[in-house]
Formats: sequence, C-alpha cells, structure tokens
Amino acid sequence: MSVLKDLIEPMKGHATQKGTERFLRSHEGRHVAPGHFLGHIEVWLSSMGIGTFLGNVTPIVDNQIKTAIMRSIELGSVNVIDTAINYRLQRSERVVGETLRLMSSLKQVARDQVFLITKQGYIPGDADLQITSEQYQKDLIKRGLIREDEVRQGHCMSVRFLEHQLNESLQNLQVETIDLVLLHNPSEVWQSHLKKKPFLEKMQEIFSFYEDMRTRGKIRFYGLASWDAFRVPPTHPSYLLLESLYDIAADVGGERHGFRFIEIPFSIFMPEALTQRWQVIDGKAALTLEAANLLGIGVFGNSPLQQGDVIGKLGDLKVPKLRTDAQKAIQFARSTPGIIPIVGMKQPRHVEENLQVSQVRILDEKKYLKVFFKKK
Repeated sequence: MSVLKDLIEPMKGHATQKGTERFLRSHEGRHVAPGHFLGHIEVWLSSMGIGTFLGNVTPIVDNQIKTAIMRSIELGSVNVIDTAINYRLQRSERVVGETLRLMSSLKQVARDQVFLITKQGYIPGDADLQITSEQYQKDLIKRGLIREDEVRQGHCMSVRFLEHQLNESLQNLQVETIDLVLLHNPSEVWQSHLKKKPFLEKMQEIFSFYEDMRTRGKIRFYGLASWDAFRVPPTHPSYLLLESLYDIAADVGGERHGFRFIEIPFSIFMPEALTQRWQVIDGKAALTLEAANLLGIGVFGNSPLQQGDVIGKLGDLKVPKLRTDAQKAIQFARSTPGIIPIVGMKQPRHVEENLQVSQVRILDEKKYLKVFFKKK
C-alpha cells in the first residue's frame, strides 16, 4: 500500500477564495439557500461540514462515506470535509482522498473548492496493513521516530512524530497541501501531566513546526481540536486560554501566523461556547465564540447530533421549515454566529435528511433567539 501511495501524484493547490467562490456561485440560490456560505480567512465555507469519524473498518463503510461525500458536494451543501489520521485506522483519510480525486477527475469539483481538515496526535494504526495502533506505536519506537516516554494514552506530541504523521496524511489524502491541520486533544491528554507552563512551551514548539510546514507549502492553517479545553471553567485541568495560544502563534509566526481555527463540541445540549464566559480577552470575561471572533479564529463544532443522542429529545421544538430532530439540531448549530457544525453522516437516508437543512436559510438573530431561547 505504501509503495502505491508513493506513486500517486498529489493534487496540487488548496482551497482558495476564487475556488470556493466558484463553488458558492454554482450552488447558492439554486441547490442551497442564500447565505449558506460563510466567509473566513479568504475562503468561502459551507455552513455545515461533513465528518468521517464513526464506522467499522470495512469496505461497506468506506463506500458509504464515499457516497455521502459525493452527494454532499454534488448538492452544494458541503465544501468542508473533516477527518483525522486515526479515524478508522487511516481509512477515513484515504477514502476522503480517493473520493476527492475521483470527483476531480470527473470535473465534479476542483481541489481549490474544497476545504480539507485533518487532525494528528493520536497514534493511528493502519487498516490496510492490518496493524493495530499498539503495533504501529512499537514500529515507530523501533524506527526511532518516537520514544516510549513521549507517549501518553496513545497520544504523542513529538515534532518528529507529527512530521511523520503529516507526511502520511498528505499521502492518504493525495494532496500537496492540507488546508487545516488540528492538534488533536492535546490539553485533555497532556496538560495535567506536564503542568501549565511546560505545556504552553510545548505548544510553542509545535506551532513553530506548523509555521515551518506552512512555509514549505504542506499546510495552510493550523489549530487545536479539543473536547474540553474551550468549554470548561478555568479551574478544570484541561482548560486553555485561547488568547494565550494566539499570542504564542503571533510570537512564532508574526502577524500573518497560521493559527486560525479551533474545533470544539457544540450542540443544542452542549452550548457552553455560547453561554459561558470562561474565556478572557484583554482582561475581560468572554464567551469562547466571542473570544474567537475577536482574535480572528474560526470555529468548527463537532458532535452537533451527539452521535444521534439528540434524536427524540427535542420534544415540540418548532424550527421553521424543518421537521426532524436531526435537522433542528443542525439548524441550531449552523445558525449560531461564529460556528460551522461538522455533521457525521453516512447512511443514505440520514445524508438526504441532513443535507435538506442547507436548502433552508440560516436563522437571523431575532428568529434564532425566538426559536431556541424563548422564555419558558
């Protein structure tokens, strides 16, 4: 498998303003509602993305993910694809790459129209080589790419390891440049172990590495994907101050640094980024979404459906033009100012149901508050 990957010519380029604007013009007002695309850092992003986390490592699931991505792009509902090297033992990344290359060869979409997100940090394993994450880790240690003391809970932040993983992701995705690389849950795994100051020093080392990868054209932007860090109070061991990370990025990368996105859990039942003033900007308490906006950092929200847990729990909540609990939950997330939900979906009927949301306008502030925050 690795030999074949080495022979594949990567797709050149990355998502651009012109490319994503072409995608927008092809679909907005025709296949999707006006206002479905949001501008951020010189690209136009769909107000919902597609995730590739769940599913067994089987050809059936591979095909379901491939079909879901193709359908999402074909309808103009999605030009944001979220994955990670450890998802399904690298098969999710590879399916994304195979699908994007196929659609590109059929002239159904161009590389510069699609915003690719991947994550790194967790030791992945390799489904195609039938290697578990534990076997993969042993091989990396044997090859001198990581040390045992650099691994905690199956996670590693060694720059040697991250560079190796980035090169693997580039091959898996079959691209020359990845639009966004997110360091995956670093605070949850390492901060209580390293303590605050050494942890932030490690972030500085990693951000310096990412800035070098930007210079080499391997990535365009970088950031953090975190389950707890940006939605818990300062007393929590995984808490991170977004402003501190931004300052580190500015120190190592200058004014045009690449720390421009984070990914957090966000749903109708996990709205902390919108409701809790646990971040601080210029000495003032702020919501995570406020802080990100002031710093020019885009926010992606994972788990808007909480892996299906919202289904059957929204009661009589009435959302204009939408019927199912899944649709209502997606509309809540995509109508929240400053966040783009990543929706995991692969079953054909779920894909069709979820994508219908893109045909409905994002709620304006007045309707949003009336629908989701009306007084009991």
